[in-house]
Amino acid sequence: MENKIKNFSWVDTLKAIWYFLEQDKLKFFFSFVALLGIFFYDLVPTYIVGKIIDFFTTYHTGQPLTLFYFYVIFISITYILSSLIRLKSKNVLGIIGYNVRARSRIWGFERLTEFSLEWHNKENTGNKLQRIFTGAEAVNNFLKLFRKDILRVFANIVGVTAVFLFTDFKFVALVFVYIIFFLYIEFTISKKVFILSNEFNKFNQSASGTYVENANNMLSVKAFGGENGMVGRVLDKETLSRDIAIKKINTNNLKWRFLQLLNGISLGVFLIFIGFAVISHTITIGMVLVFFTYFYYKLQWSLADISDLHTDMIDIRSDVGQMMPIFKETEFIKTGNEKFPKNWDTMQFKDAYMYYGSGQNGLKDFNLILKRNTKTGVAGSSGSGKSTLAKIILGLYALKSGSFKIGEKNYYDISHNEILNHITVVLQETELFNLSLRDNIIMMREEDDRLLNMAIETSQLKEVIDKLPEGMDSMIGEKGYTLSGGERQRLGIARAIYKNAPIVILDEATSSLDSETEGKIMARLLGEYGRERTFLIIAHRLGTLKYADNIAVVENGKVVEEGSYDQLMNDS
Repeated sequence: MENKIKNFSWVDTLKAIWYFLEQDKLKFFFSFVALLGIFFYDLVPTYIVGKIIDFFTTYHTGQPLTLFYFYVIFISITYILSSLIRLKSKNVLGIIGYNVRARSRIWGFERLTEFSLEWHNKENTGNKLQRIFTGAEAVNNFLKLFRKDILRVFANIVGVTAVFLFTDFKFVALVFVYIIFFLYIEFTISKKVFILSNEFNKFNQSASGTYVENANNMLSVKAFGGENGMVGRVLDKETLSRDIAIKKINTNNLKWRFLQLLNGISLGVFLIFIGFAVISHTITIGMVLVFFTYFYYKLQWSLADISDLHTDMIDIRSDVGQMMPIFKETEFIKTGNEKFPKNWDTMQFKDAYMYYGSGQNGLKDFNLILKRNTKTGVAGSSGSGKSTLAKIILGLYALKSGSFKIGEKNYYDISHNEILNHITVVLQETELFNLSLRDNIIMMREEDDRLLNMAIETSQLKEVIDKLPEGMDSMIGEKGYTLSGGERQRLGIARAIYKNAPIVILDEATSSLDSETEGKIMARLLGEYGRERTFLIIAHRLGTLKYADNIAVVENGKVVEEGSYDQLMNDS
């Protein structure tokens, strides 16, 4: 990824910003044209003031003031009109900026949901979110600079050069030489600034990831007295990013020393040129003010702004470059476009092979058939491949070789959304949100009272609800910290039931429950609720799978034994 960021060009940056403009592109274009025209107009009032000075240097008492009044009325009317157009254009561009910021963040998060777990495991969550947030902010910052400075600077430099071009070639030559030296200093030193910006972003994202990781595991940090160690870890990360930031500031300061030296020399030469131009009657007294204003306040200040803008743009390029690999990544969840088969009879793995990015085997020469409307158990020790099987069925990981069919249809020809619509799962570790208990069950779906009541009754969750101060509407805290492990598992079971899918995966779904509660839940799950459903029940011990019609024992990613509960118990 570092090479992608390093090779992320200015053209790539502009393409990325154009991509996020989406439906705002037309409004952006019209506002851009209007604002550019207004910034060119900003050169006009200074020129008119120069003409007014010339008028009064030759004015005699009693001479008509018609020309003077014309200048005053012209400036007043055009100033009002230009101000209204400027404000409207900037307002539109400002709104577009926040639209683009929101769009970047939302699309970035959508992309994260599309990637496989194998991709997610390569980088911690805090880093990925930091890349999206800083990149989205950078796109908005570019549009802020665009409406406030970039167009103004461009108009000033082009406009001033054009004015000098029609006056005296010596001024154009001076401006040209001045700009060449200025840009040489700017871009030579700024190359180092860009490298430092990338380094800063890398360390800053790492620090942000550490903050998120530590904050998400605050219970463990406090329970094991790890506060000092975690603070030290954060301190190390922040120190690295701070040191890079200081180097960046010092490099910018060095650049400005050279630029101010150039500014002083060029201003002196320019004033000499003006003096000789007045003596030779090339320009008038009024134009002395105009030319000085154009060169010093318009040209030099605009080039100074270019330096600041370039520094800001380097940061924007770096930030957008850090984000865009997420939008170019292709390691998606493997999926097709076909419908889930209606009349399937089996779900079959044949010679299936899957390994993790770390090289660890998940499944190896794996063969298993799950029959429709039956209860299949999978037993095995930790790391044997049981949970990997569940993740493959959910489409979170893809097989490297072998076949996986539902009925006669290749699993990977079926749309991933279709798969998820037909499968529900209870994971060993139920992931909960800092929402109400009701929202954690419903999971942003439309509320159905019948399903909700069935989910609560089947999962034995009513006694938990009765203890909560606001019942179903009680907030359960981040990661559900207000609930015990068993209560969280019951909530996970309720969530799976509420989804009302025909295929149910139970991955150590009752490992935190006492035997009495487990018995009640499994009796309801596999009774009336499970009569027309297909179950895959995963457990460490055979004893937990006595409800299953068929049990597969897994070791090192392979099915080593298969049979009914009684057969396997007799064999052991």
